[in-house]
Amino acid sequence: MNLRRRLAVKPFVVVSVIVGFGLVGPSAALATRSTAATTVKITLFEYKIKLKGKGDEVPTGRVKFKIRNIGIEEHEVVIVRGDDPKALSAKDGVVDEAAIPDGDLVGESGEIKAKGSKSKSFTLDPGSYVLFCNVLHDHGHGDMGDMDGMEHGATSGGHFGEGMYTVITVG
Repeated sequence: MNLRRRLAVKPFVVVSVIVGFGLVGPSAALATRSTAATTVKITLFEYKIKLKGKGDEVPTGRVKFKIRNIGIEEHEVVIVRGDDPKALSAKDGVVDEAAIPDGDLVGESGEIKAKGSKSKSFTLDPGSYVLFCNVLHDHGHGDMGDMDGMEHGATSGGHFGEGMYTVITVG
């Protein structure tokens, strides 16, 4: 056997021996290679956040959120570690993001225009997370005219106050 052929065989033999002798199972040996993100589809509309096909459970690790806003207003998704949306510091229907404890704010999508979409990835550890929209109601309403700051049946100053949040479990 020539030198090139011997070197090509060695990695195969090492992996075969490790798996064959039970030092790691086949799934553990293969799991270290996979770094693909799990895709979770989210639909936004007045004043709801809906996860498609996954219920409220998401696997641990890299998660790519594909977010579609099918509503007529601009929305966003903010992700915070926690299990109770009402525990977030909010006034007039808007969460004070500066009051979120260090390490609990995972990130946000940024604004997504009506009928728009955006994808954003985050690494999520096991636990519970609150997903919410923290967009303020548009007081000017552009071409819709002045509606005294309350749009489409709104009763608070922000989308969070209208109940635009959900809780997911990661793990």
